[in-house]
Amino acid sequence: MIIFSRYGEYERRSFIEECFEKYVDVMSKTKLAGELAISSGNNNKPYFKDYPNIRFSMSHSADLVVLAMADTEVGIDIEFNKPRDYENVVERHFFEGEKKEIVDLSTFYKFWTRKEAFLKFTSEGLSGLSKADVSLELVFNGDKLVFTTLDIFEGYIGSVVAKEQPIIYVKLD
Repeated sequence: MIIFSRYGEYERRSFIEECFEKYVDVMSKTKLAGELAISSGNNNKPYFKDYPNIRFSMSHSADLVVLAMADTEVGIDIEFNKPRDYENVVERHFFEGEKKEIVDLSTFYKFWTRKEAFLKFTSEGLSGLSKADVSLELVFNGDKLVFTTLDIFEGYIGSVVAKEQPIIYVKLD
């Protein structure tokens, strides 16, 4: 609760409007400065209870964590680029169009992170792994989606997927 006061003359409607504007301003600052309540939605996908229009997705690998926030649905995945046998994974979980693109470990990670980012976007999780062909143009609920490869972290590769929009990168210390 906030109690407003003013000395002297006032015009009722102007006073109410001014108080409302200040209330909204103060509440937005104090709520965001405090603890955010995170709830679970479809398939336990997290969201901010008090800010349902702010979407986020998080991923971590080795010692790197990334979080994407947007005012549209978003999915992100990051992987540490370490040697691994990937051929069996490709054979079991990738579509023919994807298989043609995967020529080495780097392209495997590119497509793997696209798949995971998309499955986070849709909130299907790994259960939808064999359903998502990320070599095709993807449309979800009528919206065209755009994949952006994240190759800005040395030793890591990642992908973020959302409706087309500018991306700003902020490194936190």
